[in-house]
Amino acid sequence: MLGIYCRTSKQRDEKYTLESQKSGGIKCAQELGLEYIIYVDDGISGTKDEHIRDGLSMLFSDMKKNRLTAVYCYDQGRIERENGIWDVFQMLCFLFS
Repeated sequence: MLGIYCRTSKQRDEKYTLESQKSGGIKCAQELGLEYIIYVDDGISGTKDEHIRDGLSMLFSDMKKNRLTAVYCYDQGRIERENGIWDVFQMLCFLFS
């Protein structure tokens, strides 16, 4: 199962629309032959942690439950704008892979 994480911030840059992020993730899932789940945080800063970002919180929860075998994100900046959040993501990838 592929987890597709999509996030926009209040500064909506057209190259990061939710639709473009979703379609890239779905295309990746199809190429890999995987089912997928989409997690969305709309209009929330990447500096906020998973306690503020429901989509990220659900992604982390599903990673802990070994529900996912892979994660797709348009770029690292969609997951985080703070190193601590990236550290948590990497730890979950390592511990639950």
